Amino acid sequence: RGFAGLMWSIGVVAEIVMFLFMPRFVARYGIGELFLFLLLITSARWLFIGLFGENLVILLAAQFLHAFSFAVAHSVSIEVVRTHFVEGRQSQGQALYSSLSFGAGGALGALGSGVLWHAYQEFTFVFASFATSIAFLAVYFGMKKDKIV
Repeated sequence: RGFAGLMWSIGVVAEIVMFLFMPRFVARYGIGELFLFLLLITSARWLFIGLFGENLVILLAAQFLHAFSFAVAHSVSIEVVRTHFVEGRQSQGQALYSSLSFGAGGALGALGSGVLWHAYQEFTFVFASFATSIAFLAVYFGMKKDKIV
């Protein structure tokens, strides 16, 4: 429990630092490019954990990749809500975002990963990496040429 708590703490501190830089990243790169990049980083993180979970250095690197990917995902999502929901409806957009991502998405993700974990532990992370890579390809090839999100 102590090691897991330490790793979690490192990730949370890194997330806070990332949130400080996110307005600059969004302004410089745009939300579409950042979203694509976070999918690549997330895919790599899952793969590293699945294949090298016994390596402390790789686990630490994975925590920092998680911090980056979480900060980017949340910042991009909030920016999409801010720009796609009119003034006065943004709180409803944020409620929808939270319900679908943290609520329904979290529940389905926990269920799916629990089933996979029960069948074959290491495959769960490799499968997550594969699924994230498929998501990257779907977003990349599904983007409109001039407008990403």
